[in-house]
Amino acid sequence: MQVDSSEAEYFLNEFPLAVPGARAIEGVKKYPVENAAHCLVHIRQLHGIEHLLEEQIFEAIKTLPSTDQLVIWKVLWGEKLEDLRYPWITHETLPDYRKFFEAPAFLKALKLHKDARCSKPEVHANIRRIVEYLLENRGLDTFHLEGVHGEMAMLMRKLSVLKEAHLRRRALFLSLPGHERDSAQMRRMWNADASLEYLETMRDRHLGTLLPLFRAGKLHVLPDASDAVGAEAKAVISRHFFGKTFDPSNREFREHLDVRRENALLSQGLGEAVVLARFGGAHRFWPRIQEWNADRSADRYSLIEITPEGYEEDKP
Repeated sequence: MQVDSSEAEYFLNEFPLAVPGARAIEGVKKYPVENAAHCLVHIRQLHGIEHLLEEQIFEAIKTLPSTDQLVIWKVLWGEKLEDLRYPWITHETLPDYRKFFEAPAFLKALKLHKDARCSKPEVHANIRRIVEYLLENRGLDTFHLEGVHGEMAMLMRKLSVLKEAHLRRRALFLSLPGHERDSAQMRRMWNADASLEYLETMRDRHLGTLLPLFRAGKLHVLPDASDAVGAEAKAVISRHFFGKTFDPSNREFREHLDVRRENALLSQGLGEAVVLARFGGAHRFWPRIQEWNADRSADRYSLIEITPEGYEEDKP
C-alpha cells in the first residue's frame, strides 16, 4: 500500500521535543531521514523477561485441558489455589492440583518467574500519559504491541464477540434439564470458559495501563510481528531455556528476539505513514532503520524515540 511520504515528514518535523509523561531531558529524540515514507514512533517500555519464561511454560502445558492450564497460570501469576473458584476444582481434584504445585519443577518455574519480573508502576503510568497525548493531539489510535503476534491481535479485537457467542451457547446448555446435560459437553463448556478467561487475562496483562483506553474503543491493537516470526523466536528461546544456555547476549538469541522482530515490525508498518509501537527500551530501532533504509529507495523510515519519565537505562 502506498502512503504519502509528506505525511511522515510533516509528523516528524512538527513533533515536539517535550510531551506529557516523557523524560524532561532527552525524553523525545528525533532521527530524520530525507524522503522517508514512514515515521516509527517507539515508546520505550520497561519490562522484565518473565514473558520469555511464560512462552516456555505455554509450550510445556499447551496439551493439557484449558481448565488445567488456566489454574496453572493463575497460580503462576500470584493467586492462591485455595482462593480459586472454578467448578472443575473439587474435593476430588484439589489434591492433584496441590501435588502439581508442590512439585520441584513447578516451584523452580515459580521462582524463575518471580525473579524475572520488573515492576515500576510510574513508568507504565507515564506510558499511558504519552499515549493519551498521542491520541488527543496527534490522532494516533492504532499501535503495535510487543509480544502480540498476528493471531493474538486478532483474538484480542474479537474477544467480546467470542465471549457473547460462548455465553449464548452456555445459557442454552444450562437451560437443559439436568438429565439431558452430557458430561462431555459440560467439560467442553468449562474448557471454553477457561480459554476465554485466559485470553482475557493475557490481553489485560499485555495492555497494562492502556487497558481502559482499549476497552473504551480509543485504541486499536496491531501485531508486532508475523506468527511465523513469533514461532521462530519461541523455538530459539526454548533451546536457550531448556538447554540451560540462556544468555541474552547470545547472537542467535538476539537475532530472533531483536533483529527479526524489529524488521518484522517495519514490514508490518508499510501501510502506515506513522507507525506507533510500544516496545521494550532495549530495542534500539535506529541501527535497524539505517540498515533497512540502505537497502531501499522507497519505504524508508524516520524515527521518533520516546522515553517515559522514570525509565532507567541498562548499565553496561
